[in-house]
Amino acid sequence: MKRTIIATLASCVMATPALSVEDINKDYIKSLAAPGKTVLVVEYYDGSGKIVDRKGYASQAGYKAVSPTEFRVDEKTTLHLFGLEPCQGEMVNRKEDFAGACSAFAQEQLQIMLKSPKVIFCRAFVSEQNAAKQNATCYGYYNYPGSLDTVD
Repeated sequence: MKRTIIATLASCVMATPALSVEDINKDYIKSLAAPGKTVLVVEYYDGSGKIVDRKGYASQAGYKAVSPTEFRVDEKTTLHLFGLEPCQGEMVNRKEDFAGACSAFAQEQLQIMLKSPKVIFCRAFVSEQNAAKQNATCYGYYNYPGSLDTVD
């Protein structure tokens, strides 16, 4: 009987969803914008969802995609967009006038997304903080006065 209760409790704990951090504050992200620069902020969270550190970067040239799911922050750090993978094989996208490898299309599209954001806001676990390649979830703030003002 005790084994059954312990096994049941253990399975309930395993089925409990992981703690998550708060939704992004779009006004906060917009407030980080700096004229003529792309600002990158990486927040590091502990297991309970609390911010333990924050790193900021500013670039006049922007950031460069180095693979379909990674971009270079500086000479020592690359951010990997956690959970994303390009499709496998070849593809045709008539709207974008593209025919070729899925990975090439994904890298091209990532570079387009990195070209014009005012702010790139990323979240990562504190365990990623000193890694050369850090897994992160990122959002971009894009602002074109009079036509587009969004955080995606």
